[in-house]
Amino acid sequence: LLSPPRSSALISSSWQSMSLSSAMMFQSQKAIQEEEPEKEFDQTRHKRNAGEWTMLAFVNSKSGGQMGKQVYEKLLESLGGAEFVFDLSQCSPNGGKMPHDILMPYALDPKVRLLACGGDGTMGWIESSIDLVWKRILGDNYNNNNDNDSNNNIYKNHLPLAILPLGTGNDLSRTFGWGPKYSSRSMNQVVSNVTLHSSLQHLDRWRCVIVPDQKIDNDQ
Repeated sequence: LLSPPRSSALISSSWQSMSLSSAMMFQSQKAIQEEEPEKEFDQTRHKRNAGEWTMLAFVNSKSGGQMGKQVYEKLLESLGGAEFVFDLSQCSPNGGKMPHDILMPYALDPKVRLLACGGDGTMGWIESSIDLVWKRILGDNYNNNNDNDSNNNIYKNHLPLAILPLGTGNDLSRTFGWGPKYSSRSMNQVVSNVTLHSSLQHLDRWRCVIVPDQKIDNDQ
């Protein structure tokens, strides 16, 4: 995740889940300089629709009343069409592409940034989709938190995720400095914030399994 300079950053040893937030320009430049050498990758394999970056947006069009639909339409115009902007209400395992299917071809490209437009549930869905991508790519090496592991070093900053808050709580958006809710500001400014005025922060994600100590009868 990305967060502004005045907020407390979440630093994690787990790199699979990340996102973006507003920050000063020099922070963004520093983050770019710290990424892996780009010569190992074909930088032209994907279209660049946001300056030197490829930006993909996932929009929950049902969030925020009619605001979700408006954001989707504005992003279509700003990012270059349906090749880069996806309505999550149209994603289905039965015939429609799921987010992890969309992300797979982009995972090895360090010049790709993501934008999730929705509430905390939408963020969780996209983060889980990123996890699925790395499970497919890394296999047994997935969730290996050894900093010396070559796969971790190569891909640790790939598929970073930014937030455009459209939900009700938007707790993650507040924490990482994207604000409590979206206002009708210029979508071009949103794109600029994600690609130019942001820095990488790592986010720990946990899976909690609750198991009862004893079996409970149906009538209890």
